[in-house]
Amino acid sequence: MLDRAGSLQRRYAAIAGLSAEHMGRTAAWRFHDLGRRLERAMAMTRAVRLFGMPGATADDLSTLLDLANSQISYRQRYLTGIARVPVVDLVAL
Repeated sequence: MLDRAGSLQRRYAAIAGLSAEHMGRTAAWRFHDLGRRLERAMAMTRAVRLFGMPGATADDLSTLLDLANSQISYRQRYLTGIARVPVVDLVAL
C-alpha cells in the first residue's frame, strides 16, 4: 500500500509541477487550483478516517503523517512520541 501511495504522490507532484510552470494565472488556473485543493482535502479526510481511527497503531499514525507530508512539522511541534490526538489535530486542522 505504501508503494502505491508513493507512486500516486510522484504522479501528483509531476502534474502539479507542469501546471505551475505552464499555466497562465488566469481564471482557469484559479479554478484548477481550487480543484486541486479540494481533492487534497478529500484525500486527507479519507486518510484520517483510515489511519487515524481510535486504536490506530504508531505505524498507522506515521503513515498518516507521511501522506500529509507533516513528519517534520509534527516532530517540531510535539516533542513527545507519536500519539493519535496530536497527529489528527495537525493533519485535519
